[in-house]
Amino acid sequence: MNDQKKAGFWIRLVAFAIDSVMLGLIFIIPSMLLMTTGNPEFNTIVRAFLYLIIAVGSIFYFGMMPASKHQGTLGKRIMGLKIVDENGNRVKAGKSWLRYIGYIPSGILYIGFIMIAFTDGKRGLHDMIANTYVVKAAADSAVEPNSHGVKA
Repeated sequence: MNDQKKAGFWIRLVAFAIDSVMLGLIFIIPSMLLMTTGNPEFNTIVRAFLYLIIAVGSIFYFGMMPASKHQGTLGKRIMGLKIVDENGNRVKAGKSWLRYIGYIPSGILYIGFIMIAFTDGKRGLHDMIANTYVVKAAADSAVEPNSHGVKA
């Protein structure tokens, strides 16, 4: 692995919390609107559909964002982090999905996530499964410059 600075447990936890809050807000507003309507049968059907959309949206969000040009979720981007392969490059879609599937065993008693705090490469079980790393993005690449060359 190259010499990029690895991201530790706490900063990654904050990035995940940011993602959770953002996704929660996106889906809580329609849910609250549903509660104000008076037709319980309609609400049940729409709520089930909304939960399906939430599940599919979350799967694609966490499954594909590492392979995007941002190299991670919006929470990771806000925290100045990115997900890279063993050579420090952007991960391909297959590796991104493998990493996401690795969340399943990582989530068992959260041991796979807690491992981040104790492993040399600051890697969770899902990172080890997909052979990925979460690193601190270079200061000049954390925010893209706009058309005038000024960082937003």
